[in-house]
Amino acid sequence: MQERSTLAARQFAVLFAVAGLLSFAAIAERGSEPLEFAVIGVVGLALAALTLLLPWARWSRASALLLLAPAFLLIGVAQGAALLPARTFGSLFVLFFAWVGAHQKPRTSFWVLPFAVVAYVVPIVAAPHDAPFSVAGFVVTMSVCVLIAETISRALAATADSQRQAARSALMMRLILDSSAQATVALDLSGVTTMANRAAAEALGFEEGEQLVGLELHDVMHHTKRDGTPYPAVECPLYAALATGESAHLEAELFFRRDGSTFYADFHLEPVRHEGATVGAVSTFNDVTQRRRVERETYARLADSERAALTDPLTGVGNRRRADAFLAALVPGDAVVLVDIDHFKRVNDEHGHAAGDDLLRRLAEHLAQQIRAGDHVARFGGEEFVLVLAGGSSTAVTAVERIAEAWAHVSDGVTFSAGVAAHTAGRPVIETLAAADRALYQAKSQGRDRVVAAASADAVRA
Repeated sequence: MQERSTLAARQFAVLFAVAGLLSFAAIAERGSEPLEFAVIGVVGLALAALTLLLPWARWSRASALLLLAPAFLLIGVAQGAALLPARTFGSLFVLFFAWVGAHQKPRTSFWVLPFAVVAYVVPIVAAPHDAPFSVAGFVVTMSVCVLIAETISRALAATADSQRQAARSALMMRLILDSSAQATVALDLSGVTTMANRAAAEALGFEEGEQLVGLELHDVMHHTKRDGTPYPAVECPLYAALATGESAHLEAELFFRRDGSTFYADFHLEPVRHEGATVGAVSTFNDVTQRRRVERETYARLADSERAALTDPLTGVGNRRRADAFLAALVPGDAVVLVDIDHFKRVNDEHGHAAGDDLLRRLAEHLAQQIRAGDHVARFGGEEFVLVLAGGSSTAVTAVERIAEAWAHVSDGVTFSAGVAAHTAGRPVIETLAAADRALYQAKSQGRDRVVAAASADAVRA
């Protein structure tokens, strides 16, 4: 409002200055009546200077109406001095009312009208020789003045109301978006940010959403892949969605903040359409870094729990449940080996259960180290262990011999017996396991410290 008052005053200052300059120009042209024209010129320039110096910005908009008084007075004097043609005199009133309409509220022209009537009639009555008075012309001039003023003022008021309404709507939308905890960003078709709420700004390390406006969102938060290589925008699925006008969703995607730190977020992009055409998109994202961390920790705990459920607490190899799992997965060509420590009860009786437990741990570790990566070992119960040698039906005996020989160098005289059975097609797993158990029994009954294959009752190694 203060800016409008200042602008209105400056416009009148220009009018006063033009009036003063025209008065001096008339002196040079006519060469007569220099005193009257000189007074008008001096007054016009003085009014222009005074108008520029007054502090209009501190006053209300209506205060600019005070400038009409010297303006009417000046043109009245100019009319009386025959400085103005008759048509120019009437046109100036139209100009003044247009100024009123441009800078004042609607219906202000009705308050100005009485003063304008006086300013119009008095100079004509005082000097009728240059401007013959016509009632019809007077009525038309004043009507046109009011009509122009009201048309302009009402049009500007309607425009101002629309602008205020739009500003209120934009403010309300901004307040609504800023009150949302979900980060929201509006994009144009090229991926440039046109609006961002406070949550989005904070998530990306900015102080306010306006700082994001005009920036390409991909360059701000999605510029690098997880392996550290640059992420070209043309490869980004979000840009592809903008180009096709489709929705897009990225789950637990890696994004970057302004300072280079990273976070994981679920990102959604929805197209904005107007009259059937895609005009932009709205993207929302939620920081799921904490959730992802909790999930990883939970999965790790579950994995640890699962491993604990399948692990023998004494020896650290698989337990009976783990053995049942890999025995159920036997395929033809695999070999099942049952290993049993010889005279284990004697070890416990002579050296104590602690020594027996230590022996079990040592043998379990030895078996785990001697088998291949694709093989399995588990404590089957007591002092008995079960091995599954993947695809080892033809070499199982040799492999177990090698394991027994290596054990003899570290066992302090403690031996084990082993029974081997090959799993064949169409044979139930329980029968293969039973065959290995029979072979182990034969190894025990034949003197222990030996490996027996289920296909032969003879000792393979003694």
